[in-house]
Formats: sequence, structure tokens, C-alpha cells
Amino acid sequence: MDDTLEIQNIEAGVDIHVAPTDVCALLRDISNQYKHSIPKHVGLLVEVAKDPPALVRMDALRVRQVRHYQCHRPFHAPVL
Repeated sequence: MDDTLEIQNIEAGVDIHVAPTDVCALLRDISNQYKHSIPKHVGLLVEVAKDPPALVRMDALRVRQVRHYQCHRPFHAPVL
């Protein structure tokens, strides 16, 4: 599945930069960056497993971009 997604991204012109990444440090950096910019009525909770792997192969820039989008798009109430 990962290979298929990577091929689709390459075909779409999206650069993928997979590298060993310290996920705990990445999540800490992201939460520190956005904790002051999200609305006061919205909580930001980051939970990490007790014993996560030291490094995970991933595209850290893409994770940051997704988090940026999630923190800056307008908040909407769910439609029932």
C-alpha cells in the first residue's frame, strides 16, 4: 500500500522525502508551534505510546503540512 501511494504521489508531481525521523521530537515541535495559534476553545492533545520506536521512516515535511492544514482551516460543527 505504501509503495502504491508513493507511486501515485510521484506521478502527481509530489516530492517524497522519506527519512528516519524522531516522531516524538516531531510531534513535540509541531504541538509547540501551534498551541498558541489555535482557538482557545479547541484543545490540543498529543499522546505518544510508552515505548515508541526511536526513529520511523517518514516524510516529516508532509506531516507538518497536514498538521498546518488541520490547525488553520476553519472549524466547522459536524453536520448530522
